[in-house]
Amino acid sequence: MQVYDLAALRDYWSYLERRLFSRLEDIYRPTINKLKTSLFRFYLVYTIQTNRNDKAQEFFAKQATELQNQAEWKDWFVLPFLPSPDTNPTFATYFSRQWADTFIISLHNFLSVLFQCMPVPVILNFDAECQRTNQVQEENEVLRQKLFALQAEIHRLKKEEQQQEEEAAALVQHKLPPYVSSMDRLGDSELALVCS
Repeated sequence: MQVYDLAALRDYWSYLERRLFSRLEDIYRPTINKLKTSLFRFYLVYTIQTNRNDKAQEFFAKQATELQNQAEWKDWFVLPFLPSPDTNPTFATYFSRQWADTFIISLHNFLSVLFQCMPVPVILNFDAECQRTNQVQEENEVLRQKLFALQAEIHRLKKEEQQQEEEAAALVQHKLPPYVSSMDRLGDSELALVCS
């Protein structure tokens, strides 16, 4: 504003339109249009307040094709030619400090909320992504160590079980003498004879 660079102001607003506002839902379009209108009015009022009527006339020369069909701008084309526009009932509100402060705060709040809601660019997430990757790798290593420990424990338990089975098989395979092995077939009467 202070350098009266209308081209930069328009370019910056176009940039916001392309990069941010185009991603918003249509319900925000009236708010965006009101903010754009207010921004251009703020610029015009600033040029008049700083006695740069040439910049105000330049504004209308460059913006005429865009603004001439908009009802909210029809009264504004006379602004550079009024002797004291700050006393004119149509424009007095826009020359008040309260209107300027309200506009700046509204624009600031809108952009702040918009920037907070926008997803963070991928390049800015690089550091967080590296930390997350490192954390996953550390968790992976801990789980790998647990897996190796469990596999070793399973191997040890299988070996013990195999040894126990081999010992049990050796006991079963041990042959008893024929007279002992037939003892389980003896009846009670035969047992009584043997005992007597």
